[in-house]
Parts: sequence; structure tokens; C-alpha cells
Amino acid sequence: MQPHTDQSPVTAQTPAVPSAGAVAQATTGPATPEQLQAYALACVEHFEANAARHRAEEIEYRALAKAHRADVHMVPADRLLLSLQAEQRGDRAGELANDALGRADALRQSFPGLPQTPQPMAVIVTTIQRDRIQQTARLIMGRATSASRTFTRLGNLWKCRDRDWPAHEEAIGVELVEHMEAFPLPDRVAEMLPRPSAPEAAAKAASEVRHG
Repeated sequence: MQPHTDQSPVTAQTPAVPSAGAVAQATTGPATPEQLQAYALACVEHFEANAARHRAEEIEYRALAKAHRADVHMVPADRLLLSLQAEQRGDRAGELANDALGRADALRQSFPGLPQTPQPMAVIVTTIQRDRIQQTARLIMGRATSASRTFTRLGNLWKCRDRDWPAHEEAIGVELVEHMEAFPLPDRVAEMLPRPSAPEAAAKAASEVRHG
């Protein structure tokens, strides 16, 4: 089965960040502080949900690019073209996610009574499987941004087709990028994990192609 090949552009459909004055003008009659606060909170929830949707699209397009690169049914030129297009859409989705989070942060600054974002922190998650290692770095500083790289085993080598960590400096910061670059690949941990049975391996490969 061919992977999903929807190449329609990602678009933003988020309303403009309302100011306190704009919120007041949009109400019928004088708005109470409670009404302003409730509307601002609803907008924050919308922006954060919008960011989550675009982040999911980013992950989807990255996976689609990976599927195109692995598609043995296409000629190399088509594989390259479609994978690059999917990567570009993934980049755009990531930008839209960050923009929506920025709008939510702007509202929180305008309305100090709103629930605030978590304390600044950096979160590093490494998921290790026998033939796959994913490293994810998440930075929370007013807004949350993240970047990840996935390594797959090809024989005795580990290959990664994602962008190098320095390409994510704008998203997660230079210091976190430098740390991730120095972070050793836990290939020995992957090596100790049991090999999947032949039926399980075949089913997994078919599922990855089917779902992009």
C-alpha cells in the first residue's frame, strides 16, 4: 500500500491576538474584568490547541518524508523531490506551532491573572528500540519548543535522515543543541534488546509503510 501522499500546504487559521481594549469593544455593553479574563483564557486554550495540531502535522510530514525516502516503488528523483516537499511542509507546520504558542504567551502577558506557563526547563527524552533510537529535546521558556532526531539501524550502522542538531538552534537554543550533539548514541543499549521475531518484524515494516 502506498503511503499517504497529501501534499496540500499547511495553512494557519488562528485569529489575531485580542488586546484588552479589543476584547472590551467586542462585548455588548461594558465588559467586566471576569468576562475579559474568561475570553482571554478561551483564546489561550484555542491557540494552544492550534499549536498542538500544527505540531502533530509537523510529525506527520516528517514521517511522510521518511516514507518517501524509503519507497522502493519510486525512482530516486521522485523520492528526493517528494521527501523534500514533505520536509518543507514539516518545517512550515513547526513554524505555525511556534507562532500559535507565541500568541498564547502574549495573551498571558496582557492578562497576568491567567494560568501561567510551567517553570522554565529543558526536557531530554531518549526512546531506545532494537533498531530505532529517537532523541527529543524540549525547551520550555515561556513557550514550549522541541526538536528530535531518529536513528535507524542499517546492518551494523546507524543512519539518521533528520536535520542535524545545529539546524534547530532557533527552536531549542545553542546550549541545548550543543548538549544534544555531545550526547552519545546509546547503541549498546539497543544492542542488548532482544530481536523481534520474523512475523513481528514484517508486521512492523508493513505498518510503518501503511501509516507513513
